[in-house]
Formats: sequence, structure tokens, C-alpha cells
Amino acid sequence: DAAFFCGEKFDGRRFVQSRFELTEGHQLRELKRRAAIDDRQMSEGARDLPRFTTTGFHVMEGPQPVVDKLHEYYIAERLRLSKPEDNEPFSPIISSYQSDTWGLEVPQELAEDLDLAIRPRVAEWLGLRAEDLERSSKKLGMRIYHRGALMNRHVDMAKTHPIGVIIHAGHLPRKRSAERSEPWPFVIRGHDEVEHALAPDQIGRVVMY
Repeated sequence: DAAFFCGEKFDGRRFVQSRFELTEGHQLRELKRRAAIDDRQMSEGARDLPRFTTTGFHVMEGPQPVVDKLHEYYIAERLRLSKPEDNEPFSPIISSYQSDTWGLEVPQELAEDLDLAIRPRVAEWLGLRAEDLERSSKKLGMRIYHRGALMNRHVDMAKTHPIGVIIHAGHLPRKRSAERSEPWPFVIRGHDEVEHALAPDQIGRVVMY
């Protein structure tokens, strides 16, 4: 994959350029300052979120047919259609200085298949009717995390995303490396105010929250 993701075509992305424009010390100081602001807003925002369930999250296996389609699309198109996300270098959630993340837009037909397969399961978990759930108007896409990428602690926008779903579409085995491949750590805070370490990096694993 290196020929595509590390090719000259994308040398202008923020993950590369921010290293020429910022010192590590400057980036860390500003990121720490913004993270403190975000933490305060996150605490306030969490109090405003409705509580549909007792735990606040649920892990399950996704419906196999649509998971297979999603995985096949990821494998086939990641080296053709992926684009750098180019987040702000000081973003307290995903910093382009720290993390090389990419987006892969999901075609409408596959997005509809996902919606039809996942929506009833989300509704059942929440104790709602499937028709009562409204999908975000934002186009559905995959986020590709490269080695070392971080998504820092955050709370989604309560007004637009009171409910969220993460589906692990795929990952590539580490090749020609003596290093042990470690699971991607994923931590979520439940309604019990306890941080729970989950293992979402199995293809087809779904996390609802």
C-alpha cells in the first residue's frame, strides 16, 4: 500500500506539511490547550445526551452479507479512491500532525444496504422503532487509520449524533515485520462512568453507542 499512500501525489497533505510548518513542542502545547477546552465542553455535552440504554454501548457481530460487501469494497477500492482527511493539526480529536488518516466514501447502494441491515438492530437495542431513527445526512464513509494514528477521547454532537455505530470493515496483516501486531485499543465510557476497553478490530465487529 505504500506506493499509493506515500506517493508524491499526496505529499501536500497536512500530515506531511505540518511537520515542516510546526515544531513538536508548539504542536503539543497548542493541542494540550485545546484538549483542555474540549474536555470541559465534552463533560457538559455528555450531560445533555439522552440515555436510551442502561450501559450506553453494545458490541455485536454485524450481518455477514453486508459485512462481506463492505470488506470487499475496502480491499478493492482503498488504493484507488481513498483521500487524505486533512484534519486540523491542532484538532483535539484527530490531529493531522499526529495521525495519518484517510477517508473512503461508501457508494450510495452499499450505504443503503448497510442502513437496511443495521438500523433494525440498533432500534431493537434502543427499544425504538426502526422508522423512528434518522440517518445522518452526512455521506457515509470509512476512515482508514495508519499505524500510530490516534482518535482521542471525545463525545459526538448531541444534536446531530445522539446515537452512533462503528463497523470494522477490514485491516491488513502486518507483513515483513518482526513486531507483534497488537489489537487497536478502543476505550468507551459507559453510563456507569467506567471506561471499558473493547476489541473492535475484528472484521465485522459492530460497536453501537
